[in-house]
Amino acid sequence: MLPKRNRLLRKEILAMRDKPLIFQGQYFGLIYIAETESKFGVIVSAKIAKSAVVRNQIKRNLFRAIETQELRPGWYLFLAKKAAANATEEEIKAELANLRLGMEKRK
Repeated sequence: MLPKRNRLLRKEILAMRDKPLIFQGQYFGLIYIAETESKFGVIVSAKIAKSAVVRNQIKRNLFRAIETQELRPGWYLFLAKKAAANATEEEIKAELANLRLGMEKRK
């Protein structure tokens, strides 16, 4: 789990609606805003997985993948898709790397 200081607050997530830069992957949609510090948030709706255990597993797998990646500073909000419920941690790491490459192309 990421430290609390590296997690997005509700008011920060709401502020991200105004000027998002959106990237789509197989397992997650990513909303990014360039900031001086890195903060992360994950939204996994009950439509994605009915069980809270599965929703929390998706979040844990993503947070573990984030800890291993070198990402540029900014606010990152990940929106889980249905396919994320069946994804392994390695698949999520590969997805995160692909999203990072997409961000580098769009600079």
